[in-house]
Amino acid sequence: SFRDGNMEIFISDSLLNNQKRITWNKVDEIHPCISPDGKRLVFTEGNQADNQTKIVVMNVDGSNRRYITNNKNTFGAIPTFNRDGSKITYAEWHKNPKSGFLSNPYIVVYDFTNEVKTFITNDSFECWRPIFSPNDKGLFYISKENNNQFDVYEHSFKTNQKKNITQSDFEEWDVALSYDEKYLAYAGNKDGNWDLFLLELETGKILQ
Repeated sequence: SFRDGNMEIFISDSLLNNQKRITWNKVDEIHPCISPDGKRLVFTEGNQADNQTKIVVMNVDGSNRRYITNNKNTFGAIPTFNRDGSKITYAEWHKNPKSGFLSNPYIVVYDFTNEVKTFITNDSFECWRPIFSPNDKGLFYISKENNNQFDVYEHSFKTNQKKNITQSDFEEWDVALSYDEKYLAYAGNKDGNWDLFLLELETGKILQ
């Protein structure tokens, strides 16, 4: 919520009662995601306009705050937890210290148990909005790999292979997956504006 001149993070119940503010500073904090056990938050910190935001994790009471993207030339945005809260995935990019140019964002997975970061894609193509599948067998994300437009891709942890799920002639964004993993929901810019689509993964049938 916008307070005191910038975005701050609040926590409340699902009816937006008993609201409690948990960040108090002069920097924007957005895209909060709560861990499955309800004890931690990951979120994006910084001004989106300068493309130098950071990934932060902290306890829900605001304590034990630390950076996942702790290198000064490494940035990230929009993290999400996996099923048991042991990992997060997010889009990351970096700045060349000599030229000052920013790379394309690529998808990474960060493991809290061993503090190891795994690169799922590289910076050859712009990639965003990764989410774990509910069974933790893979990721879904959007990438400009095909015809320089955003399509939905699936990455399998078992085979380390990717698959273009949508292959449409318009851009997609904001991927979500049903808990039974039968349906993929996303926004698509089909007719010059963003509408919602539902893809049945087994049959490939798409409902706008």
